Amino acid sequence: MYKFYMAGALLPIAPSKLTIKINNQNETASLINDVTINRLKAPGLTDISFSTFFPILTAYPFMNEAAASKTPGEWLNFFEKLKTSKQPFRFIVTRTSPSGIALWDTNLRVSMEDYEEVEDAEEGSDLTINFNLKTYEDYNSKVYQITQTTNGTVKAVVKTARTVSKSPAKKIYTVHSGDTIWLIARKQYGDGAKWAKIYAANQATIETTAKKHGRASSSNGWWIYPGEVLTIP
Repeated sequence: MYKFYMAGALLPIAPSKLTIKINNQNETASLINDVTINRLKAPGLTDISFSTFFPILTAYPFMNEAAASKTPGEWLNFFEKLKTSKQPFRFIVTRTSPSGIALWDTNLRVSMEDYEEVEDAEEGSDLTINFNLKTYEDYNSKVYQITQTTNGTVKAVVKTARTVSKSPAKKIYTVHSGDTIWLIARKQYGDGAKWAKIYAANQATIETTAKKHGRASSSNGWWIYPGEVLTIP
């Protein structure tokens, strides 16, 4: 079972195909003796692409609970904000075996490169969207102050340095089967007694999810469910 999250929002229908391409930055060069060499460099940014559809009139049995929370129009507004905000966000894919065993997760900080809306009469009233994402890395910019010394030489001094990214990186944890908030605190902090710190940072999410599962409350984080995406403060 797959679940796809974009900026914490669970897509109503998991895509049938996901492509993750780790790009190359290596360079080849020819030496004077006609030998070709390959200069190995760090991998480039990763490209992620997938397509999924959003039901307009049909309620499919394989839709998850997120389908009822947003209309297709609200989803389009959500994706537009991801593109126009000029901010990176988290893209998470969780994988669970048919027996409920948590497999591996994909958890990447990405930017919305582009997305395409497709309406096809042959597909009925459903709206298909094709996404292209790219991993995002923070980087620094420097401002140099150029001064001329008394002997005529030029001196460059770093005046300021700043991080270009406007949003601090947040640590994200996806709840797996068998997790408790105490166990998550022990994994993240080495001390399960710090569970209240995680609950306080995610109270709205935890309580909303507990109510979706028929509980009056989460009992202060006692009830958490696989697939929940928690911020680790």
